[in-house]
Amino acid sequence: MALDQERPAFNAPKVIRGFSILIAVYLFVVYVLPRPAEVKPEGWRLTGIFISTIVGSIMEPIPAGALVLIAVTLTALAGSMTIEQALLGYADKSVWLVIVAFLISSALIRTGMARRIALLFVRRFGKTSLGVAYALGFSDAMMAGMIPSSAARCGGVTLPIIRAIAELYGSRPGETSALLGSFLMTGVYQATVIGCAMFLTGQASNPLAANIAAQNGYPMTWASWLQATIVPGIASLLLVPWVVMRINKPGITHTPEAAEFASRELKAMGPLSRDAWITSVVFACVCALWITSSWTKIDITVSALMGGMALLLTGVLTWED
Repeated sequence: MALDQERPAFNAPKVIRGFSILIAVYLFVVYVLPRPAEVKPEGWRLTGIFISTIVGSIMEPIPAGALVLIAVTLTALAGSMTIEQALLGYADKSVWLVIVAFLISSALIRTGMARRIALLFVRRFGKTSLGVAYALGFSDAMMAGMIPSSAARCGGVTLPIIRAIAELYGSRPGETSALLGSFLMTGVYQATVIGCAMFLTGQASNPLAANIAAQNGYPMTWASWLQATIVPGIASLLLVPWVVMRINKPGITHTPEAAEFASRELKAMGPLSRDAWITSVVFACVCALWITSSWTKIDITVSALMGGMALLLTGVLTWED
């Protein structure tokens, strides 16, 4: 009974309306737009399915993952690909790297380790509004080494901290946002984008981009990606909050209560739990294996799977997770 109560209600009108639009998009692309002569009919049908899937991911009449599964099935039904070709991408090791990184990141968030990292930065550097932006920006970049989702990092970790700090100074959405909240949101958002680019695991699409590069003769490892991005990344993390401060200067520039807030929150969290210790050790070991992959010859996907296996065997993650 409890499961039935937790399950969101099926919104039939929304689903019907959404799929009607997606079908219209497909029909418009395939039968109204002129097909380039060099594109085969099956390739043009695949284009229609692809564009419809992108539109559907924005509208979300049903969850985006379910839409992709439907699209994969339709590519085979439409004759654009064989079922073997449609499913081939899911055998790619880059896909499994992203999956396992998401699993490890869920452990970082659930055990409070990700939040603890962000609060430690705020406690150390958060005595000014610019310092808070730097603290959260650098903590986000650090977490990007393992959490391949800016939404997870911001929504699950930094956004609640930003909101709490802004509300300490009476800054809320609306008339008081210019006091502090607007600056922090803008500055940290821009820093999050930098974190996405700095690490191979900064966002889900990076391993796929690296795989495409490797297929064209430019192999990349986690370490070589970081070697190429660390200097421009750190330079950008140092410059962007300062630029945002000049463009969107907050009404409050001194925030000693932010550092005090971080200290109180860390004290309330207490010492590291067993699961948090295990997660932090796994996090450090996997990152170390990624950095040294060119020396150890251990593929980064294998290292990630080892980390996921360790979290399963120690009970930090369950199979349901």
